[in-house]
Amino acid sequence: MILAALCPEDTAECDSALGALVDRLALQGRRAVGAVQVQSLAGTRVMELRLLPSGGLLRISQDLGPAAQGCRLDADALEAAVMATEAALAAAPADLLVVNRFGRLEAEGRALPR
Repeated sequence: MILAALCPEDTAECDSALGALVDRLALQGRRAVGAVQVQSLAGTRVMELRLLPSGGLLRISQDLGPAAQGCRLDADALEAAVMATEAALAAAPADLLVVNRFGRLEAEGRALPR
């Protein structure tokens, strides 16, 4: 098994590069499973994941209001992404597993790296 990590200072660039890699692999007939974060429109606080291999979008942020200071990540939505990833892995082998990091939820055992 080959492991790789992307740890850039600019997470938007990382998400774009990872999305492009997944798309290129799909064109080569390879199967990626997991989720890639999609960049929201400038000025919005919406976070979405593109689920792999389906390509479906899943909103993982909560609208906490304009004055909110807390974490907007919706733990239940992230858990849905985990379940979709597990189902995709059970359905067929993957050539690439894409895992995003969500620190606090990982510590609670609810994020992608189970």
